[in-house]
Amino acid sequence: MKGLLLPELLELRRPKGIYEKSDAASRRREGLDTEDRVLHGDIPGRVEIEERGARFLVNLREGQKTGFFLDQRRNRRITSSHVQTGFSVLDVFAHTGAFAIHAALRGAARVRLVDVSREALALARENMALNGVTGDAVRADAFDFLAEAPGMKDRYDLVILDPPAFARTKRNTAGARKGMRHLIAQSLRVLKPEGLLAVFSCSHHVSQEDLRLALLEAAADRGCRLEVLEHLFQDRDHPQVLNVPMSLYLKGFLVRSL
Repeated sequence: MKGLLLPELLELRRPKGIYEKSDAASRRREGLDTEDRVLHGDIPGRVEIEERGARFLVNLREGQKTGFFLDQRRNRRITSSHVQTGFSVLDVFAHTGAFAIHAALRGAARVRLVDVSREALALARENMALNGVTGDAVRADAFDFLAEAPGMKDRYDLVILDPPAFARTKRNTAGARKGMRHLIAQSLRVLKPEGLLAVFSCSHHVSQEDLRLALLEAAADRGCRLEVLEHLFQDRDHPQVLNVPMSLYLKGFLVRSL
């Protein structure tokens, strides 16, 4: 397949470089070869991209997956459209800061990013500076941070939860839902009255119904109600094919706490 696609890409797009990053753990589990190499041209360590007026540095070689989560473009647009001037925003599992930066450019007065990766946060700080955004970038385990956050007295108008896949296999689904329920319940504790929560799951083993139930259970834990504002999915360049169920892997909700 690679031999068929590469000549077509070169002819149609005439790229300066093509980089193959076929190194996912799922390939090893299925007995497939892993590759991490230049297929054509020159590949810089980092490139600058633009997304709806925001600028981002992307580490192509060492960044997670492609270095920038392109499948979340639609969801960043939708989520930031709900941001009002003066909002305070908490971006958990922030990676290189795309959700928080779009929120700041939309008018948020304060953004705080949380991620466990030192490298991702370093790039997030550069991305904030690139866009003239000021904010806090905190290196911490998300579960620990959210457990301690209520004692810090900080409350947010918008919390974004975009964790890595909790369920790598089907048998992990119950544990994933339990973990999501806990994260959501902790996040609801730091929301202002009528605050917004954007929550995602990127595992195809966790269905939208699983995520809905995790939200419902977390709301019951906190004694609140949640109004669904948006149903969120991967962007169009990551198509869903109905007879390939695992092609719908990214799903989310934007809810308001009542």
